Amino acid sequence: LAPGRQRVLPSSGPVAVLHTHMLALLQLFATYAPRCGPRPALRPRSSASLAAEAGALDAELLAYWSAHGAAWQAPLRKLDVRAAWSCGELDGVLPSGRASRVAGGERLLTLARALELFESDELQ
Repeated sequence: LAPGRQRVLPSSGPVAVLHTHMLALLQLFATYAPRCGPRPALRPRSSASLAAEAGALDAELLAYWSAHGAAWQAPLRKLDVRAAWSCGELDGVLPSGRASRVAGGERLLTLARALELFESDELQ
């Protein structure tokens, strides 16, 4: 902000609610943080040790994903459909799964129907 200017926060709406919750969390943190004891000092690490640790994590993640990737496919695809529905990317899609020629910006599909269409591979 420029010197002499104040930041004006909204008094209602989702941003105000978020701001209120963040202030409450900060107050809780400020109240209880000193009781947690001193934080350990951070020690400098070499880039070689960081690279070795990252490589070990990558190998561990790759091993986990190769063992459990199939089990994660369905939940991640459903998450994609939920995100697309929430963002409005599916607005204008008819309950049949086809795009509407008339109502391009209206939400015509429920989330449950969008998931059904996706699972049956009918969502276009």
